Amino acid sequence: MFKAALCTLAVLSPLASAEVIVPGGYADTEGNWENRFPFTSTTRYQQVWDASLFAATGPIEITSISFRVDGPNGAGFAGAPVFGPQIRLSTTSANEDTLSTTFDANVGADEVIVRDTTITALHLSSSAAFTDAGTRVFDVVIEFDQSFFYDPSAGNLLLDVEGNLIAGSPIFFDGAEHDGDGMSRIFSTTDPNSGFKDSGVVIAQFNYNVPAPSAIALLGLSGLTVTRRRR
Repeated sequence: MFKAALCTLAVLSPLASAEVIVPGGYADTEGNWENRFPFTSTTRYQQVWDASLFAATGPIEITSISFRVDGPNGAGFAGAPVFGPQIRLSTTSANEDTLSTTFDANVGADEVIVRDTTITALHLSSSAAFTDAGTRVFDVVIEFDQSFFYDPSAGNLLLDVEGNLIAGSPIFFDGAEHDGDGMSRIFSTTDPNSGFKDSGVVIAQFNYNVPAPSAIALLGLSGLTVTRRRR
């Protein structure tokens, strides 16, 4: 039954491909913060997005994450191949206020390694081009090795990056810093077990497919796992 379900899921086509920028208020507006984490000198970084930020999407299959460089201070760059870091997503009960400074306490049971640079090198670059609205384009793209199925009704979304992505001079990305916006982060430059918490986050664009209803039903089957988990 398990193998048959996987085969069925493999041939189902998504209804649509789309993207969502979180928080949505910054789609065409420059953030009030610049964030160099998790892309410079971090040992581990976590950021949580409240499920309400994705409420309009319904269940989605996230295939990549895109970022943009900071408007005032960002600049184009081409990074060398990066090996080592793991980039993970999971559904978590932690929220903006309850995100623990102990990294593992925030990780959801459905955690997936979406990009493992010990297997495939990560190449990050940006043209730093401007849009008509005056913001930079979301062209710093992390393509996934393994997609992540996220259902906002099941909890909040957690990004977990362990390992330094870019060495050398800081590269500043567009970010936001507000209390009560449904997002917060913890980070450490030395300790992979615990870190410091604040409300300054990186603005992200999630690129996703909307699965067919029958695919969503299969994902709800007891014991059906179609993604790869860490440890």
